[in-house]
Amino acid sequence: MNDIIKHLQDKHFNQDRKWRYNLEEGRFRTLDELIERRELPKYEDYLIKKADVDQRVLEQARAMERKLKRLRMAKYSLDLFDEIVGEMLKDKKSFMEIMADLDVEE
Repeated sequence: MNDIIKHLQDKHFNQDRKWRYNLEEGRFRTLDELIERRELPKYEDYLIKKADVDQRVLEQARAMERKLKRLRMAKYSLDLFDEIVGEMLKDKKSFMEIMADLDVEE
């Protein structure tokens, strides 16, 4: 049972539980103990922050921007246009999807 208790302790005994449960003695803290310890926890210990920047989303946006720029350039270069159409046919896109992506009418 020691291994199971150790696993549960590592997984679930977080900052929120430490202030109200005394693991060494195996009991909940009394009201007087909680009042004595009220200055120990800090606001920053319980603050949940969102990540600053998600790199995966930025990379997807860059890839889409490169794809759109390439599609815009295809209007001016017949070779690039043929290359893009060939790639889309390899991806088994329908002609309607190809026309929509390339923004063409014929």
